Amino acid sequence: MRTLLLPAVALSALAVSACGSSGSKTPSGAVLDRNALARDLTTRLSDTTPGPSPKVTCPSDLPVKKDISERCTATLAGKRYGVTVTVTGTSGGSAAYDVAVDRTPQQ
Repeated sequence: MRTLLLPAVALSALAVSACGSSGSKTPSGAVLDRNALARDLTTRLSDTTPGPSPKVTCPSDLPVKKDISERCTATLAGKRYGVTVTVTGTSGGSAAYDVAVDRTPQQ
């Protein structure tokens, strides 16, 4: 597994996302924005796979809490693969996470 870093985006009490970093520590209720996460995964997977850049989609924002996971989808070489993103820790307004791409494509 590979650990990736992406700045966390905080949520207000009304569940409206606010842009920017969270300062010196990740606040309660912080999330990784699903679109920013998908872009980061696309970049990371492009660096490790031959051919055109994969298309990655994530269903929702990912809460920044250790051991929380989300399943995203990546299209590689015309086939769809599941991608599991697991938060491994937080530091200084960023979240560290592991990424595991399924070995076999989805049906």
